[in-house]
Amino acid sequence: MQAHREFVKVNNHRVQIQLPDSFNYEEVEVIVMPRDNSADLSHLAQYILEGQNSSDSELSHQQLFEQLKAKYED
Repeated sequence: MQAHREFVKVNNHRVQIQLPDSFNYEEVEVIVMPRDNSADLSHLAQYILEGQNSSDSELSHQQLFEQLKAKYED
């Protein structure tokens, strides 16, 4: 099965998606959800502070942030 994911703007309560030529199916399932703003990771600030102040971790603030970002982005 081939999947196609794309973020598009809504215009007058409509979306338009151009599928690639290699997407050769007669019928598809369409699921429409609001886009999650994964760039806003402010809700992870407490975890970062705990890790940064922990004696159990030798990781820098940036390393902790990158780990948490990777964990929650997908």
